[in-house]
Amino acid sequence: MECSTFDLFCFISWSFAEFKLIFVNIYANIMGGLASLFESIPVPSFLEMGNLNLPSSVIFFTDLFVLPLGASIIVSAYTLRFIIRRLPFIG
Repeated sequence: MECSTFDLFCFISWSFAEFKLIFVNIYANIMGGLASLFESIPVPSFLEMGNLNLPSSVIFFTDLFVLPLGASIIVSAYTLRFIIRRLPFIG
């Protein structure tokens, strides 16, 4: 889209597009930093599946219902909700 030198509408639309790109870049950097922060937290030894002495029937049902994946999704959703509720302009 070509704009003339003194086209105010073109300048305003360009400014909004640039602010949007800046905001998206800042948001992506913050989310990447939070992801690396959460990945650096070590898993406690009692939560590792190798150290649990569960009967084979319990392990069968946890694998059948994909319990580790579901539990991690629920914990991450509650963590995200906690973080979002702490933002002053959203929560």
